[in-house]
Amino acid sequence: MLLLLPAVVAAQELPEDTDQIRKLTVKHAQRLATREVFLSFDRLTQIDPEIAAALATHKGVLLLNGLTEVSEDVVDALSANTLPIYLNGVRTLEPGVAEALAARPAWVHLDGLEQISPRDALLLAKRPGGVSLNGLTKIDKNTAAALAWHPHELNLNGLVELSPDAASMLGGHNHWLYLDGLPQIEPETAAILSLRLHRVRLNNLKVVTPEVVEALRKGNTVPLSLDRVTELNVQAAAALARHQGRVSLNGLQLITPETAAALSPHRAGLSMRGLDKNRNHPQVFDILAAIEGIALPDWFYTGVAGPAK
Repeated sequence: MLLLLPAVVAAQELPEDTDQIRKLTVKHAQRLATREVFLSFDRLTQIDPEIAAALATHKGVLLLNGLTEVSEDVVDALSANTLPIYLNGVRTLEPGVAEALAARPAWVHLDGLEQISPRDALLLAKRPGGVSLNGLTKIDKNTAAALAWHPHELNLNGLVELSPDAASMLGGHNHWLYLDGLPQIEPETAAILSLRLHRVRLNNLKVVTPEVVEALRKGNTVPLSLDRVTELNVQAAAALARHQGRVSLNGLQLITPETAAALSPHRAGLSMRGLDKNRNHPQVFDILAAIEGIALPDWFYTGVAGPAK
């Protein structure tokens, strides 16, 4: 006897977890677009304009982070969906894609983009919605000048280096600038960024020299978040003590009495909650405890020291 099997088994074809989907048909895309939650496709590596148009009818956010490339036609087809779009798997922009993305009104996330030309950077920067470019590891001064046109916050958390020239060009940017990937900066770069420190985040600095601290603090009362710094010499500590804003050094686990003494003049708020390796060094805490407004590890206040790490 010949058994006729159903042509479509909906439960198998359209899993609840759309991140498991590797291929889509237009009909599947149309059905998924009716779902009320956002749609995420981490394993879908390519789509054509017809599928893109079907997905664009979705009323929620589209996370197409599995796509490794998108064409101008695909981006145009996605334009009916005007919510933020995530394309974090795209490594390079094909010709015409930046122009197509420039027309989108909401956020565009391109955190996988490894390089961008000044021309494409300017097209993305001048668009009405935000743009996230956390995959870029370095930019030249021309690209920086283009990105400075962006009217919203600028996410460049992938940068691992920033030249003084590029920093100077970014100085024209008038919104928040996120540089949380930079492990260290030159004093000249620090001096340039200090002019707009109230709208710059540098939360990944792991190395700070006395010269960098002096450049950052000059004329500023902005809090300095240096929680990734694990070593601090006496000279850098003395420079931080002169800062007129709050200083956070929660990544430090061990300091010498000399470094503690160098920090002691600071009076604008100091946080050092990670000093676990100083548990058996009461001299350090005698100095630090006298600093007005300091925050020390919880065990210092409770008296429960536990084993030193």
